Amino acid sequence: MRFGSTATTSSSTRRERLPKMQKANEDDDIISKLPESLISRILSFLPTKDAVRTSVLSKIWIQRWTSITKLDFDDTVFYSPKRKTGGKQFFMNFVNRALLLTKGSSMESFSLVMANKKFETVNCIWSSAKDVTLEAPLLESVLIEEDSNSVSHGPRSCTIYFSALHLKEFTYRGFCISQPITLSDPSSAHNASAKIILYQCENRVPATGSRAFLLLTQFSQVKCIKFDGSEVLAQQKVSALPVFGMLSHLELGLVTGEVLLGILLKSPILKTLLFKGISKFDIELLNSAVVPDCLASTLQVVKFGKVHGYEHELYLAKFMMENGLVLERMSFSLASHGLGRSKVMEEFKEKLFSFKKGFSFAIVEFSYD
Repeated sequence: MRFGSTATTSSSTRRERLPKMQKANEDDDIISKLPESLISRILSFLPTKDAVRTSVLSKIWIQRWTSITKLDFDDTVFYSPKRKTGGKQFFMNFVNRALLLTKGSSMESFSLVMANKKFETVNCIWSSAKDVTLEAPLLESVLIEEDSNSVSHGPRSCTIYFSALHLKEFTYRGFCISQPITLSDPSSAHNASAKIILYQCENRVPATGSRAFLLLTQFSQVKCIKFDGSEVLAQQKVSALPVFGMLSHLELGLVTGEVLLGILLKSPILKTLLFKGISKFDIELLNSAVVPDCLASTLQVVKFGKVHGYEHELYLAKFMMENGLVLERMSFSLASHGLGRSKVMEEFKEKLFSFKKGFSFAIVEFSYD
């Protein structure tokens, strides 16, 4: 009897203690009682993976992490000895899900740390983030593509920062550079190659010129540049470009005389120059132009593209022939097959070969596009 009475008393005591423990737990959970904006702020200081983990605390915490204002991803934390396969896919799924569920309108920053060597994006729109940082010590190749649909979204102020140590190739292709792109350390592109291809577009974003200029300044130490769409650069912008001290190979699209000479003045060791065409310019520019150092010391190959036999093309060729002291080859690719035997081209060739030449010997050749 005494045993039964004791058991009843113990059971009763436990029932009395339970509400007290629940009350104590409720009193201890001060974080849940904080304003949602403050909880969001606190969670934003956590690595995103840890912020997501708070969703298991209780029902009211399931969606709270989706209001964070900073996304911070590190793919190295998804690879471990226990996870022998599927780490990469698991990481990609996690990033995609986080991007889909977070409230983009309040996003302040995005950080991505990767062990991968290649980074590619197609029509990636950072519409509300203030800045995006991509940290990838092993990154070697970057490809950013934007199609004509990106033009309709208009310019965005969000800056994309790349932090890499051994970049070998950077490519941008699109109709506009919709947001600023910056290398945290331009020396990371030492001896790399850079391609900036801007397609023709009627409704180009007004800031494209300044953003193309900013992007070009990031590659002052590369050995090869291909820039198609250089007409977006203003003459005054070209004079403010840094010196491309390692540049040996340069390819340009349709370019103005002012921009071409401006870039050559900034390329002291250039060896090869190719351009798809030269737009009309005042030939008086050449009479007062400073001769670029590369013409006198290193430039060996020059290729004119889409030649029509115009006077400004002829006088630019004259400038190159007279000042190119180490030229070995000068090529002219005619705009059409019919130009080959035209009177215009015959006169062009006759005048060209009559010009004074700064080099002792060079091959001058004509072909068709």
